[in-house]
Amino acid sequence: ELVEGGSSREEFDQYLSVLASSYVDALKATGRHLLSTSRAPPSGKKSTPPPPPSPPPAPRLKAAPPPPPSSSAPSSTAEEAPTLPADGVEAVAAAVPTASSPISQFFAEASVGQQSSQVLTKALASVEDQASLRTRRPELLDDHEHLPPDALLASLIDSFTTTPKSAPTTPSLRSSRGLLVIAQRDLFSFVFAPSADRPSVIPALLTYLTALRRLRVPIIPALSCLAATVLLKHSGSGELIQILQFKVLSDSVPLAEALLRIAGELPGDSRRHSDMLVQLSLDMLWRLKQARTVVQMLLQRGLYYEASKLCIRAKELPRDHPAVAELVPRLLPAHLFFTAAVLLARKTSEAVANERGSENSAEVVAGRKRAIFIHLHHFLSAWEALAVRKSSVSQASRLAETVSFPDDIFPEPSTLSEMRKLFGFQVHDAAA
Repeated sequence: ELVEGGSSREEFDQYLSVLASSYVDALKATGRHLLSTSRAPPSGKKSTPPPPPSPPPAPRLKAAPPPPPSSSAPSSTAEEAPTLPADGVEAVAAAVPTASSPISQFFAEASVGQQSSQVLTKALASVEDQASLRTRRPELLDDHEHLPPDALLASLIDSFTTTPKSAPTTPSLRSSRGLLVIAQRDLFSFVFAPSADRPSVIPALLTYLTALRRLRVPIIPALSCLAATVLLKHSGSGELIQILQFKVLSDSVPLAEALLRIAGELPGDSRRHSDMLVQLSLDMLWRLKQARTVVQMLLQRGLYYEASKLCIRAKELPRDHPAVAELVPRLLPAHLFFTAAVLLARKTSEAVANERGSENSAEVVAGRKRAIFIHLHHFLSAWEALAVRKSSVSQASRLAETVSFPDDIFPEPSTLSEMRKLFGFQVHDAAA
């Protein structure tokens, strides 16, 4: 399916060999090794037992003891590597792998264009084990399946060109079948992130994410953010939008924030894609029940009408809805809406000029600015009435004590005096 999707068989097989090599190098760097598969070694050759394992760190979940060696295996004082099912992912924190192990031979065959689909199948088999462990002991994965915020931010800022040498590793966790569960964080740190400069990482990363979603395994935000960054870099914003619309990437607050950052960095000729990314990120935040974050994002972009509409709709929702507790004046004070309305009013001149040209543009701009502030006064009177009401002591409203009025928006003295009185600001003599 990946080959039919656009990548040639040679490119795909070459990427699989690079992926396998990177994974083996990462295991060596972290003191791990690959156990043998159920494939028997070639006839005439005896399987060489691996070096004695070094004592692994104490895992959260006790690893299953290795099965006894087969009776047909040659006798040796050292224990034979346990034989695992063919559909398993054989990796455990122990020692450095031997170059002649069956799994190394398997990867070598894939590097010359053979059995590439089996390599991908074995790599994705750990997803099923992860889903099994998630069902039985979810608390064991919760502590290890999310990168710290600072590490996630660093991964988004960097160009993903170097392998993080100090990346934390996940303690060994085993599934009900006794197979090791390869954590998403380890794949992110040692496999996908260092390969992000290669366009061939896209099909492998999307295939892995699709397998996780198919088995309903929660995806760490770092993988989704990396996928968005790689898609934007190698395929453009159009393909990124399609992937988001097909729900390939799981919803998360870091991903929504990354999409907003990407939308702000797109060039001016990509305004349509920028608006679509903003809308997709806001929809994602709303699905995540982050109503206050949605309103804050809208206000920061000067989208006052959209933000006020959401706050008005929240009053019509049932009391047990999460948005009801978040969209309140205590968390969203009046000065945030006032600042957003000022930003919208400043953008009005440019918007009117693009729509109508120079004919009667001054009158249209003045009318729209006044309409914005009239709407703002009606909204704040219902949202936080005390914010626009004058105090009998200071003769100014709480809003006037928090922000200053933008006098330059209303050049006409009569309109300026009207707006200042409306929001509880003191009127200057010249304006009066």
